[in-house]
Amino acid sequence: MAISVRSSLNEEEKVFTVALDRFGPEGAEGVVYHGPSQNGWHFTGVLEMADVMERVFQKLNYPGEVLKKRFFGGPQNRSEKPVSEAHTVHTGRTLRREGAYATYLIRVKQRYNASWQGTVVDKHSGKRFGFRSFLELVRLMDYSAENPGTQPSEGKCQMTCRYLPLVLSDPESRASVSEVFPCTIMCRYVRDGQENTFRLKILFREHYTCQGILYWKEKNSQQSFRSFLEVAQLIRGASLEDVDIEKPAS
Repeated sequence: MAISVRSSLNEEEKVFTVALDRFGPEGAEGVVYHGPSQNGWHFTGVLEMADVMERVFQKLNYPGEVLKKRFFGGPQNRSEKPVSEAHTVHTGRTLRREGAYATYLIRVKQRYNASWQGTVVDKHSGKRFGFRSFLELVRLMDYSAENPGTQPSEGKCQMTCRYLPLVLSDPESRASVSEVFPCTIMCRYVRDGQENTFRLKILFREHYTCQGILYWKEKNSQQSFRSFLEVAQLIRGASLEDVDIEKPAS
């Protein structure tokens, strides 16, 4: 009888410990540990933390990715890089450390709707919360450190303006956003001195995240997105590499 990946993993292997040292408008920094390992990966941005976790998901094939990632430039045969030992922070024989800002235990149970669903435990308060999207996870991490033991009140998912620059910013890049029309956001993303401008047209707010169309001004190209996580990855991915945009035939 075949053994599924889900059943072959023990409970510890399904949990990530995130030791946050910094989390705010200037970005995030910390170490993420997988399972019981005493070795972690240092990250200098929320998306880098997500990258590390998604590469572990890929290696384990759990939780499975329901929707394939989208990129500018049309469908391409791109594959995620494996988790590199070069990025490992070796903590020696000492026990893994706590974060200076907060420490979270994150378990991602599904990856539906181009996003994440699971639970997060705030180690300081011991409280467990459920999240139904990556955007909700970021919101919980932001809120619980300032209000330990409590959960943000329910409301419409209108947090893109607040959390997009936080998620995109790291020591090498800065993002600024402004709402120019209802449900239309301008995002200026600067990396290595190169500025790119994006317009987000939010069409829906389903699955506790957002969906719409992302327009890249400098390349005169657009791509639809299905979640907050996906639009953030599209913006950063477009700026990280020289994307060859195929022009439509005249």
